[in-house]
Amino acid sequence: MQDTSILAQRQELETSHVEQPKPKRVLYKTFDEFSEGIRTEFVNDSKIDLQLFNSVVQIVSDMQIEHGEAVANPIAEFLGWKQSDSQAGFALRESFFAALMHNEDSSSWQAKLNYQTWNADKERYNKPYLAPKGNGSKAYLPPIPESIRQIINNRNGAEIPLEGSFWNFVEQNPEIPIILTEGAKKALCAISLGYVAIALYGASCLTKKQEDGKHIVNPELKRFSQPGREFFIALDRDEKPETMRSVGYAVKQAAELLSAQEGVSVRIVLWEHSQGKGLDDLVTQSGKEAFEDAVKNAIAFSSSAPAIEIPQCLKELFPAEIGVASATKEYLFSIAKSLKAVDVSKRDECVNGLLALAIEHLSELDSESLVSEIQASTKLGKKVLKAISKKLETERNQARLEASLKLQESLGLRLASSSDDDDDDAIKTFPQMVSDSLYKKDRWICVAGKLYRWTGSHYMHSDDDVELARIRGLADTIKEKKVSKGEVFYVYPYATPSQVRSALDWVKIQFAVPFEDCNPSGLNCTNGVLQINYTGERGNVAEFKLIPHTPDLYYLYEPQATYDPSASSEDCDRMMAALEQPQQNVLMKVISASMDLKTVRKFHGRNIKALLTIGVGSNGKDTIREAVSAVFGGTGLTSASLEDFQQYDFGRKFPLAKLATSRINWASENRKGVSLDDLPSLKTAITGEELVFELKGIDEKPFNPKAVFLFNLNDIPTLKAGMNAIDSRLAVIAFDKTFATNPDPAKGEIQADPRFKYDRDFLRNNVLSAFLNRMVAAFQDLLLNGINYSCCDEAMQEIRIHNSHLFEFAKETGLTPDRGSIVPIKEIWEKLEQFYIDTETLRIDGNGSRIWAEDVRPGDSYVKGANQIWNRLSKLFPQCKLVDVGHRQKGIKGLAFNSVEQVDSPVEQAEPTPAKEVEAPLNERIPSWAQAGCCVVHKRTKAIIRVKEIVRAADGLVVKDPTGNLTALSECEPERLSISTGR
Repeated sequence: MQDTSILAQRQELETSHVEQPKPKRVLYKTFDEFSEGIRTEFVNDSKIDLQLFNSVVQIVSDMQIEHGEAVANPIAEFLGWKQSDSQAGFALRESFFAALMHNEDSSSWQAKLNYQTWNADKERYNKPYLAPKGNGSKAYLPPIPESIRQIINNRNGAEIPLEGSFWNFVEQNPEIPIILTEGAKKALCAISLGYVAIALYGASCLTKKQEDGKHIVNPELKRFSQPGREFFIALDRDEKPETMRSVGYAVKQAAELLSAQEGVSVRIVLWEHSQGKGLDDLVTQSGKEAFEDAVKNAIAFSSSAPAIEIPQCLKELFPAEIGVASATKEYLFSIAKSLKAVDVSKRDECVNGLLALAIEHLSELDSESLVSEIQASTKLGKKVLKAISKKLETERNQARLEASLKLQESLGLRLASSSDDDDDDAIKTFPQMVSDSLYKKDRWICVAGKLYRWTGSHYMHSDDDVELARIRGLADTIKEKKVSKGEVFYVYPYATPSQVRSALDWVKIQFAVPFEDCNPSGLNCTNGVLQINYTGERGNVAEFKLIPHTPDLYYLYEPQATYDPSASSEDCDRMMAALEQPQQNVLMKVISASMDLKTVRKFHGRNIKALLTIGVGSNGKDTIREAVSAVFGGTGLTSASLEDFQQYDFGRKFPLAKLATSRINWASENRKGVSLDDLPSLKTAITGEELVFELKGIDEKPFNPKAVFLFNLNDIPTLKAGMNAIDSRLAVIAFDKTFATNPDPAKGEIQADPRFKYDRDFLRNNVLSAFLNRMVAAFQDLLLNGINYSCCDEAMQEIRIHNSHLFEFAKETGLTPDRGSIVPIKEIWEKLEQFYIDTETLRIDGNGSRIWAEDVRPGDSYVKGANQIWNRLSKLFPQCKLVDVGHRQKGIKGLAFNSVEQVDSPVEQAEPTPAKEVEAPLNERIPSWAQAGCCVVHKRTKAIIRVKEIVRAADGLVVKDPTGNLTALSECEPERLSISTGR
């Protein structure tokens, strides 16, 4: 028997229906049609990830039937309808359906029904979307599944946990940008692409109106408005004028309120109307790249209008553009593209206003482009538009001609005549006046949009704000006489932001030099420029010569090091004691290559690797970095981090702009978790291949990095690539010594001296000259002999083992590359299975069942069958090939099992002294370097022994390895590499 209360509820809802002038419009007749239609709308038409769709959309019928009885009305419950509700959609004799969308906290947000009802007032059908009663301006914060969180992490370089509240984490990490849009499908589309996006019911929901009539930021968004947050507003690109106006005001109001929050910035995402209305339409019609470009080129919101006089008609029709225009050009083009939606009666007024602004503020080329844009939007003839432009320009020029001539006469800036014609009447523009008055005395250059002034030893950057203030000061002294209706008055024609900025732009163009010419080879020193001359039969003998400073060499860093070949090396030697001599040689040669990397590559190709400098605590690497930074004047050394390269690969080119003029890049801080395998831009930079950079207001420019790269790391990096990919580009320098105030030599500690890091005068006077001499000697040796990285192999081996237990297996079994050899996969599997058993990773019980230990490293799962061997080993040894070795048998060509002695050391190794496992004195302390899971080194044979446990024996402590062999601990010493391998 059916539940009478449920049936009564439905009957009440049906009878409460008010007759409609038009019947409902059914979009889908059956539940299956509706389910498939919703899936198509979301997944195919809005490009929403299928797994995300399955996680956030619940498709239900109006009644939930169990065992022939109605037990619930999920749609009514979701929307908060009561029995007394007279919802038009409920007057149905047949079932109806809905797609329900919940928030992460399980609260209801919106439902899409399978039908539409008629709106008599608006004389159209309502949209099939309904929000629960009382939801107000609630934001859509959907649950985000693990797979999508990973995509978001990859795009943003974030570390959002794969479990727990997604939105709480976003709230607590304001460095994560947020896209604001209208409609669930738009937000879900953006989320599918790896963006963090919040949906609202509409543009008006960006803010909330209070009782006093004032608006505040929607409390749902206020929650995320912490200092450092950047919001991207990406609403629909409507074409109806009335909609454009209302949305424009809503966007401007919301952007003003959001940007008024401390540390919050707002950008407006715009795209062509023809590319699609909503952002999901943009992605569907034009591809995800179009949306990515729109986000990348989003216009920064400014709380004030552009510094131009805007005609009233444009203010009324395009309020939003006033706020988003960070530059006049963007403002004018944004309006031009929208003119097609303007009423014809107001179109001519808008066109005249646009053209007048273009004549005043745009270049000739940009003005031509704007005319073409207006023509495309209005269908007006190009001749008509050019005639209007010419008339407006003539009127403006006539008004200024007489005053400008008199002004230049008073300043003595009239051009000299070269003949008897009228050249002496030529008028100089304000930018020319600025150049003649302010920039003739000193030597200037402009690099990548930045001005630099010659100081006598280098070019020093002068900030735009400083130069704008100087130009504004000149503009304040220039006035013109005006006469109107018999009255005489004076105006300052150039005292406007646009005139001042255009003058600065002119100066930058005047002094522009290619960034490739900056920071040339050699070194800028306090007593001159240390230049390199090349001699010898092959031209690889370097001779250094000190020449006077000259403005023709564009060094952008202030010299701090003095070149003195006879300088004492005592303090420098103490600083370099952080490394053993072989590691010192590698480090100094890589650093010295920065003096002329182009020539070094000519002789040694890719032999200059990036260095991963690894070490925890006070180990000396930061001190050496300080010395290198000082040699390059503090500003000559850049610090692009691994995260910056990751951002570049995600499409943000700005973080690597600093490399365009860099000679050496040493990043002092690099976040754990960035995978070196997933940074193609880093590999490109290391080998000097082409990258591009972008700066604000400057188009992308290609460049070939000419810097050497070093990255400080406190933890072992994530590195999964094969040997060739790693060895050809990366080397590891392990800083395993410790500097201490009261050093203990038994622990390998060295006397610390804080002056190295904190006393710049001590560094400059006592260290830099000797360090520079080391660089000179290292460079000369580098050109002749290259770099031997063998001392770095052990540290790289530890990193490989930490990242992949298969490297550890290869090391212990002697599996190495051997071009002519073939190893059957069956043989590899047998040895690997025994390796797992020996290391207690695998246990086989009496019934033959395999019991595996849990994976201990993320991304490094165990190989549990012979059929997985090739897939895993081919990534570590990419030069190998899969071949047939018999009937239905496979082998790997390019590998061989060599003896462990051959792999570990060229010297024949003796067996460690065995020890019997008996009870030892209980008071003998186990040293920290010999704990279970660590590795120790046999003093005589140098064999590496993995510690399974420490056993107390009659003669002392004994090391027991995973195979059960025993070795006296007194015969062992700590493994030299002081980084935890996690083995």
